[in-house]
Amino acid sequence: MAGSVITFYSYKGGVGRSFALTNVGTLLARWGFKVLCIDFDLEAPGLAQFFGSVPQTPDAAEWLLEAPGLVEMVEAFKGDPWIPLDWQSYVRRLDAPGLGGIALMKAGRTDATYHRRLQQLSWPSLYQAGLGSQLERMFDELREEFDYVLIDARTGVTDFSGIITAQLPDVLAFLFTANEQSLDGSMHVARRAAEARNGLALDRSRLLLLPIPARFETQVEHRIALLWRERFVSELAEFYAGWAGPNDFIPKLVQATTIPYVPYWSFGERLSVVEDESSDPLGINFTLETLAALLAHRLGQTGLLLDSRDDFVAAAKRLARHGGAARRSVFLSYDHANTFAAEGLREALEKRGTPVFMDRHDIPSGAHFEAKLDAAIEASDHMLVLVGDRTRERRGQTADIRKFLRQAASDVRPRFVVPVLLEGTPPSAIPDVLRQYRTIELGIDFDGAARELAELLQPRLAETPFKVKRKCYLSFSYIHDLWRVQQIRNMGSVETQPILGHGSWETVRRGGDAAIAELIAENMRSKECLVVLVGAETTRRKWATYEIERAWREGLGVLAIHVHKLRDREGRQTRKGADPFEGLLVDGSPVVGRVYDPPFDDSRTVYEHIRKNIEGWISEAVAARQ
Repeated sequence: MAGSVITFYSYKGGVGRSFALTNVGTLLARWGFKVLCIDFDLEAPGLAQFFGSVPQTPDAAEWLLEAPGLVEMVEAFKGDPWIPLDWQSYVRRLDAPGLGGIALMKAGRTDATYHRRLQQLSWPSLYQAGLGSQLERMFDELREEFDYVLIDARTGVTDFSGIITAQLPDVLAFLFTANEQSLDGSMHVARRAAEARNGLALDRSRLLLLPIPARFETQVEHRIALLWRERFVSELAEFYAGWAGPNDFIPKLVQATTIPYVPYWSFGERLSVVEDESSDPLGINFTLETLAALLAHRLGQTGLLLDSRDDFVAAAKRLARHGGAARRSVFLSYDHANTFAAEGLREALEKRGTPVFMDRHDIPSGAHFEAKLDAAIEASDHMLVLVGDRTRERRGQTADIRKFLRQAASDVRPRFVVPVLLEGTPPSAIPDVLRQYRTIELGIDFDGAARELAELLQPRLAETPFKVKRKCYLSFSYIHDLWRVQQIRNMGSVETQPILGHGSWETVRRGGDAAIAELIAENMRSKECLVVLVGAETTRRKWATYEIERAWREGLGVLAIHVHKLRDREGRQTRKGADPFEGLLVDGSPVVGRVYDPPFDDSRTVYEHIRKNIEGWISEAVAARQ
């Protein structure tokens, strides 16, 4: 997937814009993303000073002081506008400890001639000579090379403001402080950038806007801080459209993305995430991590952010690690009493080219065992659980399984867990949380089991987090069937609306029918099919009927799947619910949708039946409406 370009802008200076950009960029790079920072604040460049605060090699330190940059690249264009911009010659990866290999393009060689040379650049004339097209081409190449390109923009309004606030970025992150001029000026520029972007004759997506209150004092002046925060919520609501979710989310998003004022970091150009790696909820790094994770999720997963900020950040880190050289495809969870079987299965899988994490091989002696184990769970695509007679008694193994399932529920990419039942072990030994999953049986034929597992997992290992999937809206009973719904989502076959956590759902529910209708409208936007997941109580919900009627009027495909035989969190099945389409009329015409009832009783078999067929069912429903 192409990388994202994010411009960091502020109407006034002194808001900590460059501080935020360099620290957020450093976090993204340390998590494993490829990140480039470009210093477009040509009148007052400062990114080199921030990165120079970290001890560098002599060669890198000299580059930060004397190397050419953006100004020299534009000067070369001025001399010969027909030659593509040679951006590679002006970019350097910084390998100092703590920076994660972040790359930088400086503003320029800041020698005694710098400002004179800068003043000789006429941006309107350069644009007429084709600089805009050349920059477009360059940024297309940068999107292929980097996951994130972060632009540090000049304050105020300049000759080239439109280039870096409207034309080039995918996201405009604008920072402001709690004063009239900063807030009003930033909102004015953000509106102008959005209007200019919509008017460009380019095949560009809509510009997303990310407001960031900065240098916000909350420790002393509590009452004044509360008044300003309420003002931010009311005046900035328009800028969250298109990515933030329901309006009820905005107050919490404002709070989550507000960079606090910490006097210690107001002196000099320093990287707080390098000097202090703690993440105190009251400290500045806590918000910087949240902002980095928000960019990693491409301003998505806001429901997860509001429900569990720590899970949101952890999921962002896992996104970066996906596909890295250090990844293990499979995490092997086992009781050490079954080490022989675990070793045999590991060897057979690795012979077939499936990398396996196994603690006794992959955690060095003397290392922090729990930390290494947690890191391996995060880094693995899938989990194999060897189930023996005593597996249900092993609390540590159960904790690892729950940790993996929790991560899988919040990840964009599909991750699967497969119970492997050792020969002679009764199915009752399978932990309750795994009862609904397909089980592989393991005897002495390790190669046969490895072949069966490879066939089961290999197509999934080939999938990426950004695979194009059918976009569906799921209609279901939150109270009764959430665990069943998560099983459907984890199949990895469809892209659905975000599923709110309990706290976020209660927030929406307290807003009344209007808030729930707004949430449904927002989540149904851009979907192509409505899938009703029918449990025992689904059709009794008034909102189920509302969702079906809305989807039918908007031309979406509609279908229903009975999921009552999938086990819930407690390992229980339930009774069959009613046909949600029976007797339902919309504007006098019947709703015509197929209802699928898997013809099996066992939860694992029902799961597999749905997994294998759901994409075809959706395709048929969409085609029927077209």
